[in-house]
Formats: sequence, structure tokens, C-alpha cells
Amino acid sequence: MKVSNPDSYKWKLVTGCYKNGEYIKMVKAIPGFTYNFDDVTVEVRAAEDPFAGKIQEEEKEASDSTRKRSWFSFWRILFWIALVVFIILLIISIIILIVSLLYYIKVENSKKFVQSRASGDF
Repeated sequence: MKVSNPDSYKWKLVTGCYKNGEYIKMVKAIPGFTYNFDDVTVEVRAAEDPFAGKIQEEEKEASDSTRKRSWFSFWRILFWIALVVFIILLIISIIILIVSLLYYIKVENSKKFVQSRASGDF
């Protein structure tokens, strides 16, 4: 493989195609014997290809169940819990306001009743 600027690339062996991800099968060479590797196929793939983009992400999500996005992710559950707590607190606040107003009205009416009894008006 010819590369115009070999210093611009970093090579990292991720896995091989043999059993258990092995990438190498070697035999001892015989000194003085010439070996021809013209018929040996080598495939080089980029593990993190910037041009693969969305396709590569979809492949990663399909193969890795921990990366899958679901409706019930942690942050969404936290959001819904916070929303439910907020609504409950809002309802409790409205109930307290109504009870307070009813109590105030009752106290005012009882004051008027006491004043009317004290003045003799029934």
C-alpha cells in the first residue's frame, strides 16, 4: 500500500479474521528461500473512519446494546419524575390556597356573627 505521507496516519490493529480475533498465522521461514506474497489478500479498514459517519454509528448501535438510545434513558426518566413532582407540588399549593381562603372567609363570617350577637342583631 502506497501512502503519500506515512507520518499522517496512525495504524492500530483492532482484531484479526482468525478464530478468537487472532490476526496472525506464522510459519518458520527457510533462509535463502524467496517468498512471493502477491496472492495474499490484505484488507485494511478504518476503525474510526470520519467519512463513514452515520452508517458507522448505526452499525455500532446495532452491535452494542449499551449504546442504544431508548425512551426510558436516565435523563428522560429524571425529567418525567421532576415533572410529576412539580405538578403534585402545584396541586398541593392550589389546595392549600383554597383551604386558606375558605378558612379566612369562615373566620370573617364568625367575626361578623359574634359582632351581630354582641350588638343584639339576630
